[in-house]
Amino acid sequence: MAKESCRIYESETIQQVTGSTVRPGGFTLTDRAMTICAFPAGAKLLDVGCGNGATVERLINQYHLQVVGIDPSPVMLASGKKRNANLPIFEGTGECLNFNDSEMDGVIAECTLSLMSDLQLCLKQVHRVLKPQGKLIVSDIYIRSEDISVHWHDDASTCLSGAKQRSAWLKLMTDAGFKIELWQDHTQLLKELMVHLIFTHGSMNEFWCQMLGGCQRAQKIQNTLQQVKLGYFLLIATKEEGDSHGGHNLSHV
Repeated sequence: MAKESCRIYESETIQQVTGSTVRPGGFTLTDRAMTICAFPAGAKLLDVGCGNGATVERLINQYHLQVVGIDPSPVMLASGKKRNANLPIFEGTGECLNFNDSEMDGVIAECTLSLMSDLQLCLKQVHRVLKPQGKLIVSDIYIRSEDISVHWHDDASTCLSGAKQRSAWLKLMTDAGFKIELWQDHTQLLKELMVHLIFTHGSMNEFWCQMLGGCQRAQKIQNTLQQVKLGYFLLIATKEEGDSHGGHNLSHV
């Protein structure tokens, strides 16, 4: 994950709106994914980009899973440890997972894959640590327009810089050896977050000014956002073995 992105999500500017989850919808898609995957009690999950460990804590307490989280931000990890000193959250990145092969029943990445500096390497690592038929759960943003070419300015060091079309997300997953079991659009959660940001900060431009420490950089993001329609999705995929990476098997439930 990009270090600057981590610093941005450490900011109170966004956390005062999102709370500890720091993503659209809070636990809404977390709980939905747990219902769909129905992991048995004691199943072992890894939260990649766990932030302050909010999801780790919820999965342990509400679903009785064995969960460990990693995040590159010492600030976010310290915040989680201050809330609960026993949280199993550690410093690490998605591109270098310090876990054994086939160790995990599931991996969850909530608004973090779009922050990876090397997403293909991260997916390769996730595939390695998952058990055969293990589940990858992803929630993230995407570009709803398939027929537009987007160049995010280098200063857009947020999850926006990693946004891509649905077709690109699906290709990355299948190329990495995953079978797509589910793709659901939850753009309404992103819209609700934007409304809350506007109410809190006065406008999206003012929000970006505060987040990025300068309105010139904010304006560049706003200009790009006017060209695209951003969406928000939940994806669940299964680890496939060997060379049989399979095709898309989508369900819309």
